[in-house]
Amino acid sequence: MKRPGHVPGRGPTQVPRTARVGELVKGVVSELLAAGKIKDPRVQGRLVTVTRVVVAGDLGVATVGVVVHGDRGDEVLAGLKSAAGLFRRAVGAELKARVTPELRFRLDEGHDAESRIEAILRQDRAAAEPPVEPQSGTGDDDSDDDDA
Repeated sequence: MKRPGHVPGRGPTQVPRTARVGELVKGVVSELLAAGKIKDPRVQGRLVTVTRVVVAGDLGVATVGVVVHGDRGDEVLAGLKSAAGLFRRAVGAELKARVTPELRFRLDEGHDAESRIEAILRQDRAAAEPPVEPQSGTGDDDSDDDDA
């Protein structure tokens, strides 16, 4: 029997309801961060991007993946965790459901890995391309046709 939200060999996937709740959580958390509503000094003034939200099938837990631009990622993560109640209340007000998921924040290391891979691929492409010689705008032909 096939279980909803599960792909054999690939782990859980989001079913439409959990995906909708995940998008709502992502929007609410992003909005609160962008508006500067989090007064924790570990979070204030930091650029934090919400990259993904994975919601459990029973809607009991939502894992929020974030990327902290700059340094002190662990410190900012601790600030987000301490503000989880504020985020959860805001999500509950928007969700209008019987259950509001518990929010668990974690650094999205997958995003960092993707960025490193993209940088490596850019370097490889740049190394593979032949160098382009600049053309002078004078119209002079620098070829060695003087011998003819």
